[in-house]
Amino acid sequence: METTTADEVLNNAAVELGLLDADLTNPFGSGDQNVVLLVRLLRRLGRELVRARDWSHLTREYTFPTVASTANYALPSGYARMKDQTHWNRTTSQPLGPPLDGVQWQEMKARTASGVVARPFRIFGNELHIYPTPTAAEDIYYEYITKFWVVPTGQTVPTATTTTAITDILWFDETLLTTGLKLAYLKAKGFDSTGAQLEFNDAWDACAGGDGAAPVVYLASGTGFRLCDTRNLPDTGWGT
Repeated sequence: METTTADEVLNNAAVELGLLDADLTNPFGSGDQNVVLLVRLLRRLGRELVRARDWSHLTREYTFPTVASTANYALPSGYARMKDQTHWNRTTSQPLGPPLDGVQWQEMKARTASGVVARPFRIFGNELHIYPTPTAAEDIYYEYITKFWVVPTGQTVPTATTTTAITDILWFDETLLTTGLKLAYLKAKGFDSTGAQLEFNDAWDACAGGDGAAPVVYLASGTGFRLCDTRNLPDTGWGT
C-alpha cells in the first residue's frame, strides 16, 4: 500500500484545478476560501473512503479473553465495523456466532441457555455482547476495519480520523485522494464534473482491483491445487 501526505494531496488538487499557480507552504493555514474548502472536503473524503470498502490496509485483528460472568466487551479503539465470518473462539476451536439482529437476540435471551453449544453475539451500545454469558476465560479473535486513516506526526500507524497538519501521512493512494478531492470540489461548486468522475473511477478501479489478494478460480472440474503428477506431465522430456 502506498501512502501520501496531506500537503501533497491538497497542493496537487489545488494546482490541477487551477486554483493555485504553485504549492502553498501550509494549505491548512491558508485564508483562501477555495483552499479552506479543499481541506474540509479532504477530511470528508477520507472518512467516505473508509466506509466504501473493506480495505486490506485498514484491516486489523483484535483479541480479548472472556471473563466469567461477563457478557459485554468493549470494541477496540478506532473500530468502524466488523469483517464478517472472522470471529473465532480459539479456546474451543469453534466459530463465534452466528451474529443476531435485535429480534433474534431478544428471542435467544428469552430462552434457557441450557444445552446451548454455539455462542451467538450481537453488537450494540459500542459493545460486543455474547450469549450465553461466558463462565470461564476463552480467547476470542476477530477482524475489523479501523476508522483511523491518518498517521499524525510521531506515530507509525493511523491513530486519527481527520487530518490537521501538512505532515500527516494519509493511508490511501495519492492518485485516489487527489482525483477524489478534485471531484468533490467540482461537485461542491456546482461545476461540470464528468471528466473528474471518470478520472476518479479509473483511480478507484486501480486501487480496489489491486487491494489484497484473491485465490485462483479453477474452471475445470475438481477442486484444490494439484502438484505435478502423471496427469499433467508428458511421458518423456519433461525434465529437460
